[in-house]
Amino acid sequence: MRVFRRIVFIVACLGLLSACNDDTVPFNLSPDLTADEATDIYRRGATIRGSIQKRNEQSVVERCGIYVANNPALSNADSITFNFASLPNGSFTQVLSGLEPGNTYYYATFACSGHTTVLSTVRNFTTLTAQEPVIKKPEVSNIGQHSFDISTEIIDDGDIQITSRGFQVCEEPEEGNEARDFSAGTVSGLTFSSTINDGIKPGTTYAVRAFAVGAYAGSTFTGYSDTIHVTTAPLFVPALTALTAYSTDAAGTLFVAAGVTSDGTKTATEWGFVYSTDTEEPVIESHNKVVGQGAKGAFTATLTNLSADRPVHVRSYATSEDGTGYGPTFTYNATDFPTLNTQAATNILEFSAQLNSALQERNSQISECGFLWSDSNTLPMLADVGADVTKLTASAANPMTAQLSGLQGYHKYYFRPYARHAKGRTYGAVREFTTLLVEQAVLSSTTVTEVSYVSARLSASVTELKNGTLTATGFVYSTSENPTVGGAGCTVIPLGTATSLSTEWTQFASGTTYHLRAFATNEKGTSYGSSATFTTRERENNIDVDGYEDDDRID
Repeated sequence: MRVFRRIVFIVACLGLLSACNDDTVPFNLSPDLTADEATDIYRRGATIRGSIQKRNEQSVVERCGIYVANNPALSNADSITFNFASLPNGSFTQVLSGLEPGNTYYYATFACSGHTTVLSTVRNFTTLTAQEPVIKKPEVSNIGQHSFDISTEIIDDGDIQITSRGFQVCEEPEEGNEARDFSAGTVSGLTFSSTINDGIKPGTTYAVRAFAVGAYAGSTFTGYSDTIHVTTAPLFVPALTALTAYSTDAAGTLFVAAGVTSDGTKTATEWGFVYSTDTEEPVIESHNKVVGQGAKGAFTATLTNLSADRPVHVRSYATSEDGTGYGPTFTYNATDFPTLNTQAATNILEFSAQLNSALQERNSQISECGFLWSDSNTLPMLADVGADVTKLTASAANPMTAQLSGLQGYHKYYFRPYARHAKGRTYGAVREFTTLLVEQAVLSSTTVTEVSYVSARLSASVTELKNGTLTATGFVYSTSENPTVGGAGCTVIPLGTATSLSTEWTQFASGTTYHLRAFATNEKGTSYGSSATFTTRERENNIDVDGYEDDDRID
């Protein structure tokens, strides 16, 4: 029986110490002993656990431990002794090493009072023959953003010829990610190490285990260590906000905006946007890049010639000496944006107008739409609402219309349609209109013909409406100069809202001089043409003053 080399003896401080050298006292009962099944068995070692429990305070345990032999009678056994007082709750764990491969070993727990020795049940185990190597759990150091150092050693080579060794690395979560093997960079006996720096990403957790491969009798054996988890140092590159976007009537064009929220450890020196149809995570080294306009806290760019039938993936970026940081990916599909085709304003009056636009919603999921207008901002945007831009909401219909009121007369205005939707905002082209200048209507001179004793034919016209709406036209006369509608002694001859004024009036008095004017009333008031003066013929016993009978008219 070879003498064992005792490698590990695990004890903790806790236990009871009783000193009594005479087990003839009736109360000195033998302790309860256990020996558990061996665990962690490999070619040259195993782990034994068990317990030694006193049955009363008078029990004496002068010496205790385990016997290990190569026969069930435990003859010529090697003993491994414990300090009973130091056993935690009387339990022990003993790692055996230096055993022979393929041998059966017998063991039992023992306790001695000084006069009598008692044993637990005898158990056995058989060490393994040629096997996969046993490897110590790896140790990690020098963890950086893109690399870490790792080392370990082979505890047992499995009695095989080791042909390769290294480390297996897999990004977590392991499901869906492929593990990669890294060969050992440095080998010294059974110890090996490596610097893992290929494809390692900052702020990322990796599952890592060591491996060793060998051959024996035509078979290949591979052993693995326990898995450890390594998290690389975070990369302090710039951080950015989520990208916002809007489209206009320009096909294949997207206006984007973002901002740098943190420089990281170094100051950002460039910022902008990068986009691609090939990958959801475009990078500045290999995809389309547009440098942003404006300060890094809020910068913009215009992306043009975007594909109409393929998704375009866009990310904001900012670069410092530590590297490039990226914002979340924004995916542009042309059909995710509505189209707004601004139409000319209609029904333009002095204080109101109707705004119009064609609208195709497509897949945009519109949440709000309408028009933006201003009398000073030639490019009204939603961001300007409340400053010099006013928003007028409308229903998402095609055509989309809205009535604009409360305007100034004879004033220029700028307007465009807008829509908020799932992907951002869309604007139509800017158009303009000028409200009308409404004035009083202009009338011609009044012509008076066919004057008789009590009648005359009156004629005039409205020569200019002056953008107004007529509400009344006609003639007004009086025996006083400059007759007015509603004036004292004035008579109105109403003609509706006609612009061509003509009538034969038969209610004059004979032999009377009259002053007569045409008039027109609109929203700006009543205006008059120039005054005409005439005198009806005078009657005398139904005979004309010339002594001849005649009709009532003057040619």
